[in-house]
Amino acid sequence: SNLNLSRRNLGDNFDERIQQRHQSFVVTADNRHIISTGYWDKSFRVQNTDMAKITQVLYGHFDIVTCASRSEITIAGNCFLATGSRDCTVCVWIWNGTKGAIVDREYPNQEINPSPAAILTGHDTEITCLWISAELGIVLSGSEQSLVLQHTLNGDILRSFENPTKLSTPRLISPSNDGDIIVCYDRSKLCLYTLNGKLMRQAIFEDETIQSMVLNADSQYTVIGGDRGFVQIVRTHDLQPVYAYPQCDASIRSLAITHDQK
Repeated sequence: SNLNLSRRNLGDNFDERIQQRHQSFVVTADNRHIISTGYWDKSFRVQNTDMAKITQVLYGHFDIVTCASRSEITIAGNCFLATGSRDCTVCVWIWNGTKGAIVDREYPNQEINPSPAAILTGHDTEITCLWISAELGIVLSGSEQSLVLQHTLNGDILRSFENPTKLSTPRLISPSNDGDIIVCYDRSKLCLYTLNGKLMRQAIFEDETIQSMVLNADSQYTVIGGDRGFVQIVRTHDLQPVYAYPQCDASIRSLAITHDQK
């Protein structure tokens, strides 16, 4: 019985001004660690999933950390981690899979107070969403009532994405396997971009507030979930809805697709 299992939680130090959502947490590829954001002391934290023990508390921002994203892993099990903050910056960190910790780029054996590998600037408002790719060597970041920017992993800014509406806020970013990017703006607007930032298509889901978005393995379909409790399947290339699952009793805050895609 699950009744005998001790409950684990991620702490009670979350800033009450921050709404916890899909991009507030990252799970490492081996499922052994959870990286959480939104703490009042401007830190983000690494905890093991077995005992929920905090293994690292990291500082690199001057305001509350609002979101995080990790890249694909290398053969050695390492990856990059990006964190965004209310201080309008994005920090890139190095995750060492063998150590199960974030390490310093200059001093790879240093797990205590590691420095960011890069600090990305260019935003004027708080960071709302992130996506990072080691394979492509880029970071995409969106900020409040502003643009999606594309940087290299070293922090060089490459371009900005065309904003479909003035002062709209990018909330979620998901990549497809063929290099296209889907961005969710404000409550319910989905926009399909090329990797070079060209807007190809957009669609509005009038009655929904989209809270989570994930693409299937071949990127033909995008699954979205929102405050009304519906999970919908959308064709990626034209952003047309094709199916909606029965309504759930609560808001859909996070989505994942199983490996067999069933």
